[in-house]
Amino acid sequence: MPACRPAYGRRRYCCPEAWCTCLIAVTGTPDIHWPNSRPEARRNGVAALFACAGAATLLIHARLEPVLAFGLVLQGIARGSMTAVTMLTLMDTRQIGSQRLAAAGGLFFSAAEIGGMLGPLTVGFVFDLTGGFRAALYLLTGVCAALLGLLWLLGGAAGETAGPDGRPRGRRGAS
Repeated sequence: MPACRPAYGRRRYCCPEAWCTCLIAVTGTPDIHWPNSRPEARRNGVAALFACAGAATLLIHARLEPVLAFGLVLQGIARGSMTAVTMLTLMDTRQIGSQRLAAAGGLFFSAAEIGGMLGPLTVGFVFDLTGGFRAALYLLTGVCAALLGLLWLLGGAAGETAGPDGRPRGRRGAS
């Protein structure tokens, strides 16, 4: 895509990079209805967001502009709501409960910040090794696949909503 620079003294007001940014910003709000949904629906939503992120990293290095635009739309959908919906799913995990939610949230954001620091370093390292971003984007797709696998492994743990005492809501009277 051409750069957004003045050409021969004229200003360009409409550049492809600006439209790509708008696509990401506009599509990044799909989590509006999820706070009131069932935990299973939220877990399925997180799986869909991980799949969108993985598909976006595959589509971003496409040469056709419509395919690239679709990849950026998928990135906006996933990036805009992945953290919020994942945190809601963490709140619904029955082993955590309200007593341990602050510690679990702190661990979640600590891991996210470690990934936020190591991600660009790893992408830069892979770029230096290979001379392009294609291998780094495949690596990010692999990370999304690993997240889907972890979500599948933890699927039984997030099946019921926990009450204030840490036990599932439907089983308070028993025990």
